[in-house]
Amino acid sequence: QNYRAPGGGHGAVACSNHPDKPAVGYCPELSLALSQTGYDELKAQPALRHITLVPLHEMDNKRKADPTTGEAYTMFDINLQRPITTAQKLVGASKSHEVIALDEAAAAARKELREVARRMNDQVASVRMACSQLEKLQFAMREMITAARQGINDYFAQMHEKIERRRKGLLADLDNIALRKAEPVEGLINSLPEAIRRVQEAAQACSAAVHEYDDLELLHRKRQMLEMAATSEFRPPKVMLDDIRGDVLFRGDDRFLFLDECSRLERPGNADIDRVVGLLSTLLDTSTSQPSSGATPILTPGPTSQWESFADPTPCSPCSVVGLPAPAAQGQRRTAANEGATGYA
Repeated sequence: QNYRAPGGGHGAVACSNHPDKPAVGYCPELSLALSQTGYDELKAQPALRHITLVPLHEMDNKRKADPTTGEAYTMFDINLQRPITTAQKLVGASKSHEVIALDEAAAAARKELREVARRMNDQVASVRMACSQLEKLQFAMREMITAARQGINDYFAQMHEKIERRRKGLLADLDNIALRKAEPVEGLINSLPEAIRRVQEAAQACSAAVHEYDDLELLHRKRQMLEMAATSEFRPPKVMLDDIRGDVLFRGDDRFLFLDECSRLERPGNADIDRVVGLLSTLLDTSTSQPSSGATPILTPGPTSQWESFADPTPCSPCSVVGLPAPAAQGQRRTAANEGATGYA
């Protein structure tokens, strides 16, 4: 069936009824590659009105018999992960391999694809819930940063120009905290809708494969469907959710002589924001395992890989932020407070 048709171009398949014409489709009922003319002639016969024509690229998935011998597939080779004929089991390459019935292999493939579709639908539900919390979190953080910034400006507006360097240092620290809080949220806002779309498409394709394909076509398509599912599964980006936790408050008083003692940024807990971040951490749980990108053999446990865990949050560099040690990787960046104590005028 796979010989070239005269004038059909490189790789063209000839029509089984009209070898001088290139085939335009494949008939799974007759296991023949046919041109439109050949198909119309056969379908015109009363006994063949039920036949169908599918695109040529579906030929391998629609085959019900070995294309080289014409013998019908009767069993499934677990080692080769494909349907085989009785002759291939008795005297062929599958002689020493373990085989099972086609319906048993198809049942295992359906079970596996159902599990893939269920897991991906669960991911869609979790990610949707996470999306609903991100705008609230972003608004709360914006208000928090605005209030802290206003407090810094009001406090330092009453002080001498000698403490200007200290004020700028604190504002820089606050901007750094705001950036670390905003970046992961904005990244999730931008990436989660696209992740939902990909996972939904893969889940729908897996569900369609389970219900629409017959046993043989399902077995032929299993590897393709699993590879598509593996490439579509949601993998959380390396966001630093811990940087989002807590509040940012400005504290300042006039009871101390040195600026680094009387003005500082603190990171107390914030019940509302911490609750939202805790929910996001649960919904985007990085400990959930995911299957590997390759197809899992039927009736054989396949390898799994874990989602990439979120990166450890890097604390802010300014030593003046309470509770956040200065990271060694960023060096010893000195502020006005580190360069020496500055007294009031």
